[in-house]
Amino acid sequence: MDEASNAGPATDASEHIRERLQRIGTADAADFLSLLGVRQAAMLDIVAMGGSRVGTCVGRARTLRLLPYREDRQANVARRVNRDLYDSLRPGDALVVDAMGTNRAAALGDMMFARFEALAVAAVVVDGSVRDLATLRSGRVPVFARSSHPASFTGRLIPDEADCAVQCGGVLVIPGDWVLADADGVIIVPDALAIGVADLAEAKRPKDAFSTALLKAGFPLDHAYPLPASMSGALAEFLADGRLPKRPDGFGLDDNPAASKADDGGRG
Repeated sequence: MDEASNAGPATDASEHIRERLQRIGTADAADFLSLLGVRQAAMLDIVAMGGSRVGTCVGRARTLRLLPYREDRQANVARRVNRDLYDSLRPGDALVVDAMGTNRAAALGDMMFARFEALAVAAVVVDGSVRDLATLRSGRVPVFARSSHPASFTGRLIPDEADCAVQCGGVLVIPGDWVLADADGVIIVPDALAIGVADLAEAKRPKDAFSTALLKAGFPLDHAYPLPASMSGALAEFLADGRLPKRPDGFGLDDNPAASKADDGGRG
């Protein structure tokens, strides 16, 4: 089934969602999705293979399903399923390839990566192998996969269908889903939950900044993370002027510039 229309052209609204999601790491996204009822969103065994990456890569999913090669099904190759999909990718799309986790051949190599770079693809995720790692690592398109393999997929895999529901790393991916990828791995955020994930992240961000500051200042975990309700007043003061409260034991504050500011304020 062709679901390419789900991805849709980029709009001001979708670009705003993309910008919000780019400020969220995959670890936080996994936690927020769990709170929203989606627990099977993190891909298994899919790791960063190369390409330029700063922070979280975010893109709308476009998908390709590969199947095992069989001699009597060679006609499928003439359908150009994969090549037509690649040429139709838009800036900001994330290509997700279900190559069945195979480590017997590479689903993609340097020529395709060059094409993706020209198209400003946000990320490429392959449940299987890729090749030409030297080229990949010097390129601008972030690539995530299970492994590398020098052999082409020709005669081993058949491009079967594009812009359809696929699995990747054990996770369901539907065209139009949001793909988030960083050093920790790859997360799929359903389009309907993207705003909810972004809202949760923006609400949690100041609390995390406060908890991090407390921990670095020597506060025990029970006073810093998860942030107890008793610290809500101190959180408001921290957000207002960057000051930290006194540490419970009252020792060691002079060794930490941020904490010593709190000592000057005389707050308990």
